[in-house]
Amino acid sequence: MTSTIQTTTDFIFPETKIIYKKGICLSDLTAAMGIECSAGQLTQMGRTMAKRYRELYNREPYKREQSINGFTCFVNAYDQSDRAMMESIIQEHCLESPQKRSRL
Repeated sequence: MTSTIQTTTDFIFPETKIIYKKGICLSDLTAAMGIECSAGQLTQMGRTMAKRYRELYNREPYKREQSINGFTCFVNAYDQSDRAMMESIIQEHCLESPQKRSRL
């Protein structure tokens, strides 16, 4: 069964012209899938996902605020339509051989 992660409407900060939204981020999806990933894995997945997103849509991913270790950071956020791509990247980085995981 696939869980649904809710998103809300976009908003734009005029100073930066960056679109922010309450979309899905990789850490939300790994948690929803019951997969534990290290911070290093999440960072690598984020880079891979952003690269594939840029290749597919020819633009930067949306951003959203997220609290990480007590600090508010902006992380990439994606739409439900990008979920299959996200799940593929999660499997590549978190469910691969133990030898490769230990290097992260």
